[in-house]
Amino acid sequence: KRNLDGFLNKLPVNKKFLPIIKGVIFLSASLTGSTIGHKLGKKVAEIWDSPLDAELRMQKELYEREKELKRQELRDTKA
Repeated sequence: KRNLDGFLNKLPVNKKFLPIIKGVIFLSASLTGSTIGHKLGKKVAEIWDSPLDAELRMQKELYEREKELKRQELRDTKA
């Protein structure tokens, strides 16, 4: 960003087009940064959430087993 004005002044274009070129460059950089951030965030989320998902599934299975055991105990007590 600091060197952009110096770079743009060296371009062999009409000075009235410089704001348009500068805007296009900023838009392109913004979209590129956003895309890179999105892809990196998605990869990190996949790596980060995978163990968590497995742990949550195991906790849910354990909870379901305990619930079923309690049901069986209630049936056995009533019988």
